[in-house]
Amino acid sequence: MEELIRSLWELLKSGFTAAGPALKRLWAFLLSLRQESEYLRRPENKRSLQKLKREIAKVLSSLLPKKGKGWLRLGLGDPYETGRVMELFAALYPLYGEKRIEIQPEFSERVLETRMDVKGRVYVFTLLSAALRLFTDRNLRKMYRHFTEERYADGRGENGL
Repeated sequence: MEELIRSLWELLKSGFTAAGPALKRLWAFLLSLRQESEYLRRPENKRSLQKLKREIAKVLSSLLPKKGKGWLRLGLGDPYETGRVMELFAALYPLYGEKRIEIQPEFSERVLETRMDVKGRVYVFTLLSAALRLFTDRNLRKMYRHFTEERYADGRGENGL
């Protein structure tokens, strides 16, 4: 299980090397959000965070594949670990179930075989309109400045690390 997670993590990491600095800034911003719970409980900040959540959900749903078909045969060699991974796939079933993707667990051997064909579109307008709606929220900009100025005041530098 750990090897599978590590290999998936390395694959994702290698795909996002160009976006690394932006992801670090986003991660630092999200960590600072955790530390500022009282500030975030203000009504105007709650509304802005709800807006941020809605826009992120819209963008993510537009990026998901619309059509797909295929199969995945997965086995980790240990029935317990394979069952735990299948639990995860069961929780994600609403995302892939209608797309005719079949998942076949293999409890007795270590195997990863797949054949997938997925189709979808990425509309630049969806990304730009979400960015514009978020940028025009004055309170969201204030919140961003609040957290970035605090990060600079701590002396942790630009990336907050």
